[in-house]
Amino acid sequence: MENRDLAIPLYLDTNTLLDLLASIEGGFSMVEKITTRSADSKTTELSGGTEFGIANVFNILKINLKGSGTKTKDQQLGEEREVQRYHTYGSLLNRLRTNLMEAELVKKIVDDKAWEKVNTSEFVEVRGKFVPNPLRVSLQIINRLLGMILPFRSFDLTSEGKAHQPQKKAKQEIQQIQNMQKIFEGIIKNFEHESIYTYLVELTALPGHRTVVYLFTEYLRDRSNTELPYSEFRVLGKVVKKITEKDDSIDLLRGSALSGVSEEILSPLLDALRQVGEQGIKIPNLVTKVEAPAIQIIPIAVYV
Repeated sequence: MENRDLAIPLYLDTNTLLDLLASIEGGFSMVEKITTRSADSKTTELSGGTEFGIANVFNILKINLKGSGTKTKDQQLGEEREVQRYHTYGSLLNRLRTNLMEAELVKKIVDDKAWEKVNTSEFVEVRGKFVPNPLRVSLQIINRLLGMILPFRSFDLTSEGKAHQPQKKAKQEIQQIQNMQKIFEGIIKNFEHESIYTYLVELTALPGHRTVVYLFTEYLRDRSNTELPYSEFRVLGKVVKKITEKDDSIDLLRGSALSGVSEEILSPLLDALRQVGEQGIKIPNLVTKVEAPAIQIIPIAVYV
């Protein structure tokens, strides 16, 4: 087999994948149906159109050839074999990448020169570390900590020999923790749509340069979202926004419940979270906007 850069997808927008392949190849014509016979007395030639369909739940894709042909046959006996080729979504991704690369339609961002040449509506491939939306991660960490603290405070309230603290004050603390949990759970629930994950991709080749991608859970291989965070992968997609000026940015709160909250209301929440970080609890560096240099990509695939 020739030396090929075969990709293993962790995220794959199958609708976009099939649309692009069909556009490039003028419809699907990727699967062969071959009929052979051990005796020389039979030959079969087929030509014509194709039919595309999803064969089964394993996402094995089959394209059946239909059309006219010519056939000659005599009375000799022989063995006849029929071979059909199948494609998975992964094999179609590799086919798409090969087609785009050979047509020189993909810009690989590997240095400053390549970055400067990138424009909106162009295909790009970037490599970098996938960092989940920092504010969402921080809220989830603190909410989990509150869930861990609550049982201990309840235990102190009911245990013998722990009555050094007035019962009334202990109950008030427990009630405060429960109220804070409800607040954080409400913010997290409405922060982003449950079917979308926001990621910052910190480019490996260009420190300080970042890419924003929105991933739909239905296209993820791992729905629990444990594979992507803080690991390094490649992204193939199209650029929809590029910011180079310091006064421009990409808003990470867009589409969330907090997008309509003013800075006067949001700032105290961010300050409180930063104070938690200063007390030794590990939370990400809180940012709500991604400043230049950065690009936003509509991802087709994330792969290694």
